[in-house]
Amino acid sequence: MRRPWKTWQKAGFWAITILIACGLLGSSVLGLWGLGSLDQPEVPGPTPALDDFARSVRQLEKQVQDNPGDVQSRIHLAAIYRNMMDYERSIQLFEEVLALEADNQRVRLDLAEMYLQLGEHEQAIGQLEALLEINPGHHRALYLYGIALGFGREDYPEAIRALERFLALVGSGSEADHARTLIQEWKTGQR
Repeated sequence: MRRPWKTWQKAGFWAITILIACGLLGSSVLGLWGLGSLDQPEVPGPTPALDDFARSVRQLEKQVQDNPGDVQSRIHLAAIYRNMMDYERSIQLFEEVLALEADNQRVRLDLAEMYLQLGEHEQAIGQLEALLEINPGHHRALYLYGIALGFGREDYPEAIRALERFLALVGSGSEADHARTLIQEWKTGQR
């Protein structure tokens, strides 16, 4: 025996589905033909903040180009490129800064961190060794130096010495915990 209520439910469901589909399809077609509402807003362009950022980067690039000895502008522009993950341009600018100020610790550390991120351990080690000559007690440089020696050169005895020097200066914190873990692994031959 048929149930009239179920039949009406199915018919109503399909009728509503067809009406919704026609409405969506119709408005899409009218929109494509340009027959939609005349007061529709235009599609917005880039946000003003992005325009302002791009403009400030271009101005900074011009300032760097016009002032070859302007170290601070180079550092600022290199940091912007690093944040944009344009490491090639950032490294180039940081290297230019080091040509002007070979003892700039912040730039050497930034370069070492980028080189480590890129897996270029030897370049990182070179920057860290130069930094540690300038400042033998630089905490972060000792930590990164130990990591670069261990993972890059697999020179575990030297890496352990660098991390132990780091721990003697710092003592606690997440990097100190990581350094202790690495020392333990490298001393027991695990990796």
